[in-house]
Amino acid sequence: MNKPKAKAIVTLYTRGGCHLCEEAKQVILPVIWEFEAEMREVDIDADDELRTRYDKQVPLIFVGESLFARYRVDQADFRRALAKIAPSRVEEV
Repeated sequence: MNKPKAKAIVTLYTRGGCHLCEEAKQVILPVIWEFEAEMREVDIDADDELRTRYDKQVPLIFVGESLFARYRVDQADFRRALAKIAPSRVEEV
């Protein structure tokens, strides 16, 4: 019997007015829905420690606790990363 895959948690570190953050969000949202993953969006400007740590690095995308991408994200690569840890909602053909 196969062990069910865990629900993926994706954390997107962003800030207001960041066009790359908006682009990244548009790329990852359909995949997050496909895998029924949980997305947590964190505004780094709301936390002094996060702003200091990630000031010039947003957007940052973490899958679980691992950094997946910084600045730009490839949707196919993101889909493969989630497929390793989360069940797909979309039936395979």
